[in-house]
Amino acid sequence: MSRNLKILVGAILVVAVAGATTIQILRSDRGVEVRVETVAVREVVSTITAIGQIRARSQVNISSEVMGRVVDLAVEEGDRVEEGQILLRIDPRQVEASVSRAGASLSQAEAQVIQQQANLDQSERELSRLHELRAGGVVTEQEVETADTRVQVQRANLSSSQHGAEQARAAVTGMLFGLFPAVRAARMDPVAALLYE
Repeated sequence: MSRNLKILVGAILVVAVAGATTIQILRSDRGVEVRVETVAVREVVSTITAIGQIRARSQVNISSEVMGRVVDLAVEEGDRVEEGQILLRIDPRQVEASVSRAGASLSQAEAQVIQQQANLDQSERELSRLHELRAGGVVTEQEVETADTRVQVQRANLSSSQHGAEQARAAVTGMLFGLFPAVRAARMDPVAALLYE
């Protein structure tokens, strides 16, 4: 290739590149490209972002009458509940053991009442026998008074044992409610709930 031919090819290349660049620049000055839509009724979505705290109108604290480990939670925070709906279940083993111990205490207290009643019956028979012997002059007045004091003490012991048995019975009765370890939703008047705040 001759030198002139090389210059000619180089000049043609320069003119071609310059022409292509000029065309590209002229096309880009046509304006901003836009998207066109037809007019129609549509839903306008408005989003507002804000920082703050949300407070409930009313808040209800739920507690159980028995202590224990929750084994089943039937609702989650924010769920609506109906009256009587079970909210959670508590492991009944601890309550059952307490009821068993209280039942044993009740049996012991009732046995104590029977024992004290037998002691009182024996003391009353002894006092009656001593009254008969005193009428015959066989025993002294002091022996009769001692027997009478024993009867009074036995009556007090019996009364104390009976009260102990009543307390043990009440403890068992109270614990029996714990044998149904489920917390249920109670009725709450919506108006009262608003005033409960």
